[in-house]
Amino acid sequence: MEPLVSVIIPIYNTEEHLSKCLDSVLNQTYKRLEVILINDGSKDNSLEICEKYKSADSRIILIDKENAGVSEARNDGVKCSSGDFISFIDSDDWLDNNTFDEMLKIALKTDADIVMSGFYINNEPHMEYSGRYIITNQSETLNLCYKLEKNYSTGVCNKIFKAKSLKQYLYFDKDIAIGEDMITLTNCILNSKKIICYEKPFYHYIRWSGSTVASFSPKMVTCALAHQKVINIIGEKRITKELKYLIELRNSLFCYDYLCKAIKFGYLNRRIITTLQNEIKGNIRKLIDSKVLSGKRKYIIFPLSYSYIFCGFLAFMNKIRIKH
Repeated sequence: MEPLVSVIIPIYNTEEHLSKCLDSVLNQTYKRLEVILINDGSKDNSLEICEKYKSADSRIILIDKENAGVSEARNDGVKCSSGDFISFIDSDDWLDNNTFDEMLKIALKTDADIVMSGFYINNEPHMEYSGRYIITNQSETLNLCYKLEKNYSTGVCNKIFKAKSLKQYLYFDKDIAIGEDMITLTNCILNSKKIICYEKPFYHYIRWSGSTVASFSPKMVTCALAHQKVINIIGEKRITKELKYLIELRNSLFCYDYLCKAIKFGYLNRRIITTLQNEIKGNIRKLIDSKVLSGKRKYIIFPLSYSYIFCGFLAFMNKIRIKH
């Protein structure tokens, strides 16, 4: 019998994108799926859309619950799952229709615990595709996920996990709002015997104006805690100098991006701003030496990271610019 794939989809107020997401899953060329929808207290018509799809396809399991965040929703989905493999998709993203067919063939051929694929961001491939896959060890996989360019992402969505090996590690920390899946993925990698990295993109990440990454929330500061937890999980004996550098650089880059968003949206809570500034200051040389930041962003990094008043001035000027 073909293996069962559990597809876990947490849903919160994504009515505009939900049908495309669900269609992309239900129309997969690989049919033996268990599709677990977790409506996390949506206030729009997401629940009605889920119920409509559930009535038309017996493969769907629908969980309707009060809002508790994406981590709790994913955890509920994992508990409910009975598949041989587990996959995740965000409800505003979508998949190519041959995703599970191709990834499962590789997983079964190689007896891999995790298969990672390339992905698209707003329909643009994130890396070049050579038509090959590579078998990697834990250290190599972590480097491939945490490097800043042409990576396999530190999220769980463009991957399939063998349930027998990893279901117990597919737990998401509800106290981490940004980077919770990064902690989960790192745990899974460190408990895998064989991992496959397949460059071909299947997963479509969509960045739209209402998404978490396109706005600002004070919960974004938990990103710094997530990166520190990752370093602790890997441990001083296992972490390489290169990997630690990548994780710290990545954390500083995210915090710099969140600080800029806080200013853009006029959020000037001193504790939040100071927390982000401290994370940047600790690795400011790494940011300046990196090729990721533009010249303009490097130019203002010192006043932005050391002066709360300067942040307030930029927020004020941005507010004036918007009004005019």
